[in-house]
Amino acid sequence: PASSQVNWFDAHYGEGRDIVDEVMDTCRKETEHCDHLQGFQMIHNIGGGTGSGFGGLCLSHLREEYPDRIACTYTILPQLLLPNSENPFESYNLVLGMHQLIQNSDITHIMGNDSFNTISQRMFECGRPDI
Repeated sequence: PASSQVNWFDAHYGEGRDIVDEVMDTCRKETEHCDHLQGFQMIHNIGGGTGSGFGGLCLSHLREEYPDRIACTYTILPQLLLPNSENPFESYNLVLGMHQLIQNSDITHIMGNDSFNTISQRMFECGRPDI
């Protein structure tokens, strides 16, 4: 996988910098259609580089451009206790992603990936949920 998919730094300072303006242009166009913009909602997982690094970058740009609007995130934390994690940077991404949330989010709803796995196991009666 591309390094920005697994690494916060690459997604925030590398490849993310190349496309954040395009994402912000899209946000601006969408907000022009709103009569009474209240704020923004972001759903992301901060175990990977895209959700933590690029997500944090987008959130900081939204905060800078719309400082008087609510920034609400629904954040999924990685399951750090998995012995064979596919991303060795998960804990690093988690710490840096949480820093971005503290700096730029008004409301953060935190959910654990392990909770979703437990619910899926019970609901679908499977050993380990998979896509």
